[in-house]
Amino acid sequence: MVTDLYVHATETNVDLFAQMASALGIDTIAAPSPQDADPVRYLDRVKIVRRVDLRGKIISALKTQTLQNRRCAVILAVPLRGVNTANWAAEDPRIDLLTVTSTNREHQLKTTTAHLAADGDTALEIPLRPLVINRGLDRSLILKAFREAVSVALSAGMQVVISSHARHPLEMRSGPAIEFVGTILELDRKYCRDAMRWADNRISRNEQRLDPDFIAPGLEVVRRGVHR
Repeated sequence: MVTDLYVHATETNVDLFAQMASALGIDTIAAPSPQDADPVRYLDRVKIVRRVDLRGKIISALKTQTLQNRRCAVILAVPLRGVNTANWAAEDPRIDLLTVTSTNREHQLKTTTAHLAADGDTALEIPLRPLVINRGLDRSLILKAFREAVSVALSAGMQVVISSHARHPLEMRSGPAIEFVGTILELDRKYCRDAMRWADNRISRNEQRLDPDFIAPGLEVVRRGVHR
């Protein structure tokens, strides 16, 4: 199964992303969608799941957004910003991804955060798009920041995933292409294939949480009735 955990599709062009995904052999894509839209749907035999990127500089704001979205989104991601918010996200089992969004050293993955994320099975997300659209020195700086983040994550046992972050269908990449990018980030091809399986398993797990009868892993309401 090939999964792309983020494409920047909209309701007006999501069908084009689905067509490209199908052509590239991608089975599942995660994309933003309106809160009242189905969190899981299919187009061109491609599964499209709702993703929400939480925004905010303080933990209370992130907690509020998490409560609002966990039951109506399949993937929740938090950008790597301050240490406090990153550590909170790494420890919260409802958060799936910590996304590298900047070359600013203050926003890079810290060892403590990586260990917390490894314990909570929160993955480090590397966005492919900055490597696709940049050239020269800018691209070199981005690649350096990504490699450093990957190194910290791997040393701590934190899962690493690569997502296209495509804003146009032509920026999407196939599974083998993602594996190649992984080698540039010093991840071997087998690791990249295992990372795609991790992404697929995470989506399957989170889909269960959308069930109104879900209580906790392994627990659900099996009968409803009026107590007498």
